[in-house]
Order: sequence, then C-alpha cells, then structure tokens
Amino acid sequence: AQLRAEGATRILLIVPKPLSGQWREELFTLFGVVAREVVVEARAFDGEGVFIVGREAAGTPAISGLIASYEPFDLCVIDEAHELFGGLHKRYDASGLEKTESTHAKTAARIREVIAGTPTLLLTATPMQNSLDELWSLVP
Repeated sequence: AQLRAEGATRILLIVPKPLSGQWREELFTLFGVVAREVVVEARAFDGEGVFIVGREAAGTPAISGLIASYEPFDLCVIDEAHELFGGLHKRYDASGLEKTESTHAKTAARIREVIAGTPTLLLTATPMQNSLDELWSLVP
C-alpha cells in the first residue's frame, strides 16, 4: 500500500496457489487494494494493478513468457520464497554449478529472468538457521 501511495502502479505477487485467494482477500480487507488473479490469456497483465500469480504457474514457460512480454513491474513480492529459491541440493551440484535439467532449477531460473531488474521482496515465515548456504540459496 505504501509503494502504491508513492506511485508504484504495477505489482506482481508470486504466491503458492492455495494462498492466492487469501492474499487477494487480505489485500482488499486490510488496504482496500483490489488484486487480480492471473490466468494464461493474451491480456493477463494489461494496465496497472496488483497481479497475483500462483508460484507453480509463474515458473512455467507460458506464464513467464507472458510476464516478460509486458512492461516491467514496479515491485515483485514472492511469498514462501524458500520453497522457490531454497533447496540448494535441488538446484546446484556439489561443485556449485546449476543443474540445468532439474525442474526446480528451471522454475527458479524462469522466475529469476522475469524479475530481473525489478525490486523484489522475498517473504518466508519458515525459521532459518542463517547458515550462509541457506541464505545464499534465497538469492534469486
């Protein structure tokens, strides 16, 4: 709400699909913000507003390609970011190279490409041990 008051007109929320309705409802109830849940269609990201995309869909070629075809967002918020960008062993091999055939790595890479250059807020309520590896894994 603060960023919208400061002039942000396009905000992308990437959330676990089961939480998208809760996000939409709470944004409206708490801040009076009307958010749109996005489905794959030609004009899904037209105009200004708050757009909610399920995390599972955001990493698919169809949605990530659609997002990339629009003007950049002013902000991207990723809820439960640890589930998307965590899991170093799923995304990288022992030498630190990305596992290019890993589904987890492909999804994270597509979303990383979509949000490149966009201010991004990573949210997680999962307790972390704050090991450097665990924190590093969250960096998109």
